[in-house]
Amino acid sequence: DPVVDQALDNRQLNTQEDSIQREEEDQDRVPQIKLDEKDYENIISMNKEEDNFNLEILEAETVNQTKLQFMIHQIRNLENERIRTKQKNVEIVQQFSDQLYKLKFAKIAADVAANAAVDLLGKSQQES
Repeated sequence: DPVVDQALDNRQLNTQEDSIQREEEDQDRVPQIKLDEKDYENIISMNKEEDNFNLEILEAETVNQTKLQFMIHQIRNLENERIRTKQKNVEIVQQFSDQLYKLKFAKIAADVAANAAVDLLGKSQQES
């Protein structure tokens, strides 16, 4: 409805005008401060102090970031060393297992040979 739209537009315009008028009144109530040269020097000094403080924070953050990167590098190195050690351990266990298998096979062969020798010795004694 055009009448309703116009009423809403007028209401919004009035609200904006009221807001502008209130801002102007607020500015009139705020006392105007006049700064002399010493005030400007103090402000500049405070700004320099804040800049120095911010610089110190930035330097500390940079140092912390560098330390963090170094720690991450160390952790990666330790993890890689752990993996290499684990692989070596697997290889050692495999070699030990292979040697154990060979020893078991050699023992079986020695037992068979010993039994055969006993049998031969027994047969030779029976023949004589």
